[in-house]
Amino acid sequence: MTATTQIGIPKWTAQQFERLVLDSNPTVAVFDCDGTLWSGDAGYGFMVWSLGQGLVSRSTSDWIDNRHRAYLAVK
Repeated sequence: MTATTQIGIPKWTAQQFERLVLDSNPTVAVFDCDGTLWSGDAGYGFMVWSLGQGLVSRSTSDWIDNRHRAYLAVK
């Protein structure tokens, strides 16, 4: 007979999780946007956020948007 072990999994709000991450002073960010860790199109969400934050130039933003639209159209 095997013993069953239960572990507690914390439940944080998005704000609590963000504070925990930022308080740890991370020096590396890793992104997994293919649905392995969470469902939905996180890659698209991150792209929209990045463009909205102005992390890339307008010309790069336009190029990314055009490429994404072509991807969705299976071109």
